[in-house]
Amino acid sequence: MSQGFTGAILESAISYPSLAAAGTTTLNNADWHVVVITTSPPLATGTIKMCAAPFDGQLVDIRADGTITGLNVSANVGQSVVNAPTTLTAGTVMTAVYRASNTTWYF
Repeated sequence: MSQGFTGAILESAISYPSLAAAGTTTLNNADWHVVVITTSPPLATGTIKMCAAPFDGQLVDIRADGTITGLNVSANVGQSVVNAPTTLTAGTVMTAVYRASNTTWYF
C-alpha cells in the first residue's frame, strides 16, 4: 500500500511583493509557491521574512527581478531557517520547504 497525500491541495498563485533598499518584505501565508520579489533597481541589502503560519511541506520558490547582494532570510516568530542563501541573483530561484515538526524552513 502506498502512502497518499493527506493535506489540503491549494491552487498555486504568484505574488509580487516589493523590497526597497535595506528594507524587509514579509511573505504572507498565501505566498506558498511562486514569489517574485520586485527590487528595481538591484539592491545592496534586503530581508525576506518567511510567512507566519506555513503548513507542513509548504514549498516557496523565490525569484527576484534584480540582484540582492546582501540577502537576509529571516524566520518568523517561533521558526528557524537552515542554509538560506545570502545573495539572490536576478534570474535564479531559491526554494524553501517548511517542516512543521521542528518549525524549520530548509533551503
